[in-house]
Parts: sequence; structure tokens; C-alpha cells
Amino acid sequence: MKRIALLALLLAGCDPVWGLNVKVRSPNGQPLEKAALMLTDCPDQNQHDLGTMTELTDKNGEAGVGGLGTQYPPCNVTIAKPGYITQQTSFDQMCNGNREDCDRVQTQTITLQPQP
Repeated sequence: MKRIALLALLLAGCDPVWGLNVKVRSPNGQPLEKAALMLTDCPDQNQHDLGTMTELTDKNGEAGVGGLGTQYPPCNVTIAKPGYITQQTSFDQMCNGNREDCDRVQTQTITLQPQP
């Protein structure tokens, strides 16, 4: 019985999940509230409609998205806020083309530049 309980505890600690947390800042370092962190073009990403996921940053300029899987999905990542230049990347770019060996939970600080 102890072996089964130990095995259950070990497996529970190895959930196949990934996550991306962002801190969105202005050029002077101030947090940007209500910036959108969007994942698009995700194939069957957690069964979200159209394979998209969006979260807005809080008053600290922070937001996060995540899902099930042993690696990041092949999604595009966009950070946007009205009045600022939109930034786009992908998990492939963030992981230098190797999503399989990339840290599954990351925190990125993003600085958005004002639109001219």
C-alpha cells in the first residue's frame, strides 16, 4: 500500500503542463494594465475555439497562459495594447527552434514601445 501511495505522489508531481507568464512594461518600466497576451494558430489547443487563448494583464502588468502537454504547442504569441506597437513571436522562436527541450514554464518581461 505504501508503494502505491508513493507512486501516486510521484506521478502527481509530474503533470505534463506548460505555462507562459509575461510582465508587460512601458519603456520607462511602468506596468501596462490591460495589455493582451494572445496565443493564436494553436492546433486543438485545449479545445479552445479556433485554437486561441487570450488573457489581459492586471494592474501589475502581469498575465499568464498555460495548458496541458509535455512541450509548448506550435502557437504564435502576440502582446498588444492600444497606443503601443504590437509584438509577435512564437514558442518556436522563444525556444530557439527546440520546443521539446525548452523550459515548460517561463516568465518573460516584454517592453512595448509607444506608437509614433
